[in-house]
Amino acid sequence: MRGSVLSRIRHLGAGWPLATQLIVLMAVTLVLAQVVNFLVLVVTPPRPFVIVPLNTVVKGFDTLIGAMRAAPQAAWPAIADRASTATLRYEIVVNPDFGDPPEGVMQLMMRRTAQRLNLAPSAVTARVHGISRYWRSFNAELAEGGAETLDMMPIPIQAGILVQLNGDTWLEAQIVQGLGDRAWLFGVASLLIAAVLTLVPAAILFARWLSAPIKHFASAAEELGRNPRAPLLAEAGPSELRKAIRSFNRMQQRLQRFVSDRTLMLGAISHDLRTPIQRMRYRVELVPEPERARFNADLDEIEAMISATLAFVREDHSAARREPLDLNALVGALCADAADAGQPVQMGGDGGRIVVKGDPIGLRRIVMNLIDNAVKYGGGAEVEVSVERERAIVAVRDNGPGIPQDSLEDVFQPFRRLEASRNKSTGGTGLGLAIARTTARAHGGDVILRNLPHGGLMARLELPI
Repeated sequence: MRGSVLSRIRHLGAGWPLATQLIVLMAVTLVLAQVVNFLVLVVTPPRPFVIVPLNTVVKGFDTLIGAMRAAPQAAWPAIADRASTATLRYEIVVNPDFGDPPEGVMQLMMRRTAQRLNLAPSAVTARVHGISRYWRSFNAELAEGGAETLDMMPIPIQAGILVQLNGDTWLEAQIVQGLGDRAWLFGVASLLIAAVLTLVPAAILFARWLSAPIKHFASAAEELGRNPRAPLLAEAGPSELRKAIRSFNRMQQRLQRFVSDRTLMLGAISHDLRTPIQRMRYRVELVPEPERARFNADLDEIEAMISATLAFVREDHSAARREPLDLNALVGALCADAADAGQPVQMGGDGGRIVVKGDPIGLRRIVMNLIDNAVKYGGGAEVEVSVERERAIVAVRDNGPGIPQDSLEDVFQPFRRLEASRNKSTGGTGLGLAIARTTARAHGGDVILRNLPHGGLMARLELPI
């Protein structure tokens, strides 16, 4: 049941246009953000500001001043402490730091307090703790709005009114709770952090949900380059992507038909050519030596070229079997076979297991071609298998003359040979490297040739791990 519900949620809106899905994603995100804001206000409502009427403060000043005048100065702090309440604190302050001069409402408070206590204006002052710059601006706007007519003027948050007792000793009335409650701020911060930790994974899941069909489409395109006979891609995702997948599948089907028709045509040509070649062999038997041997060699070369051409075409777009195999073991076996046949082939490296997924026959053909070229043109082969940047590398080095720098890519063209001779024993058919690179690229890799700094050539086979 749970899996069914999750599956329905995952496929909900899968066929909508991409723009619609993005709009829904943004709308859901905004709704979730507003839900979080609502929860912040409900679960941790801000504590109300403490507002004390000015007349309450003035009455407290009047009582305390009378009591302090009748008591020694040493007892003043205790008297002020006893008069303090949960919201209003009275405190004796010596040489207070007044900060910036009061403005706006604060000036009105000072003047009204002095008038009610029958004190000189210089004996009453006020100060704001911590946020004086913003409070002065706010108070100036209040004063312009008619605050002069208020009979009960609230004490501003984080503000204090001071009355001079004597010399440098002042009595200050200050609100106990200021602008923020630490417990409330901590609760809000905790809830916001929890919301972020919840919304971020949800956003990641939404993003993956939107990008999954596109990633699948990209993987299918990559697979088509390696295997043209790969299965067709299922039509899924936004409507725009479904149209692209439909066109992509039609293109893949056309490519498959083209490759199949070309392979069938070349197979038929090969069959038709071998019949007259066989008749020519019968007639060559009537030719005296040594012409007979030369005719047979030419016929053998023609048949080899036909077979190599067919192999190249089939390898170019084949759907060969892929299976995990130990590349080190495969290359080691080929090097051992070549050495047993008397060829100067050596293998280096640590011999560790390097697993790749590929066609064993096709990979053997690549490595053997590179080894044969090194032995034939470089006098020997030094083979090493390694791993670089998550790719398996088979490097075949020789001590030959190398290849001109401007011809390193030309040798991969079909029937392209650097030798002027067309003798099979020296120049081959010119398809070996072309087939090797085609096979490597069908595996997602490549074959690269590079001249070594101190002479010789390195043929490098790269395969994904």
